[in-house]
Amino acid sequence: MIKKHPITHPIIDGYPKHANALSILSQHDSALAWILCNYIQLKLRINHQADYFDFYTINPIFQRSLFDYERHSKQSVFRWHGENITKYIIDCIDMDYYIQTIVDEFHIPNTRAYNKRFYPHSVLIYGYDTERQVYKLAGFNSPKGQPQKFRKYDLNFSEFEKAFFSIKEQPNHNHYHNNVYLLRYNNNSSYDFDVNVVIYYLEDYIFSKNSYYRENNYINPPQNEYIFGIEVHEGLKKVYSNDSEKRFDVRPLYLLKEHKQLMLMRLDYLQIKEILFIPEQIKQYSHVVKESTINISLLLKYRITNEIKLLSKIHEKLDSIYKLEMAILPTILYQLKKLNIDSPSSDKLVGKNQDH
Repeated sequence: MIKKHPITHPIIDGYPKHANALSILSQHDSALAWILCNYIQLKLRINHQADYFDFYTINPIFQRSLFDYERHSKQSVFRWHGENITKYIIDCIDMDYYIQTIVDEFHIPNTRAYNKRFYPHSVLIYGYDTERQVYKLAGFNSPKGQPQKFRKYDLNFSEFEKAFFSIKEQPNHNHYHNNVYLLRYNNNSSYDFDVNVVIYYLEDYIFSKNSYYRENNYINPPQNEYIFGIEVHEGLKKVYSNDSEKRFDVRPLYLLKEHKQLMLMRLDYLQIKEILFIPEQIKQYSHVVKESTINISLLLKYRITNEIKLLSKIHEKLDSIYKLEMAILPTILYQLKKLNIDSPSSDKLVGKNQDH
């Protein structure tokens, strides 16, 4: 028997925590408004080695306007099903859930860690084939020497079980290693594009505000831990300097490019929906996307040649992006504020179940 749920290539695919949910959401026109109201703000964590550069956004899997979801601890899954979890996974898929969980890529063919090192990574299970004894997965993979990227692939039951059971339980029961998330798109709800949400986050971005303060009713905002907003470009220059302690990872520049592509999509949306008439700004912003794309090529070339001048060129592109955005986005913000639309409800900005 074969059963699989539909997925598409996500609008954002640089990190699995975004790509998994968006591979489901990106195929639904009704979810586009939510995506465009979010993924505006950026944060760069200072003196941190892993995932130090990312979008500041509400994790979409916790949004009831988007998903029906359940979280099962692995401890509960083991108690219910023992070490044979095939029935559990098949039952969840038969109930129309996608399954997001953490696996050890040491046991997954065509990953960089395969048979080399322990490497926990998130995957999305969207189907199964009982005749071939495989699950349908989406995650980072590179078959036949192709570049490592987010893609669909098959993994046999036994390999998945090894990868699943290799992840050790963490002391914090909320730790993502300890849980399985069941996701089902909520067809009975919708999210209307909210200009004021865009205004709030765009203002935070332009003025490099700490967006965690929007949630200080239930968490203590981190102090001096992050650079926010447009100032991340200056912070990235330190990341890509010849005395940087961080290795020259292409993912931050890739995420920066995704941010610019999504911003351009947002500007197009504002014009298509006749919220703003901004053809010149859209044309100008296409240069921002181009500059961010060139930066990825410069870094990849540097990783081969070690030519220091290439790092200087990356810095020049980051400065160029900063200047272009500061010439475009404040005008967009001003025009949006002139619309004088009623303030949004607070639940569109924050939620009790968030994961940044």
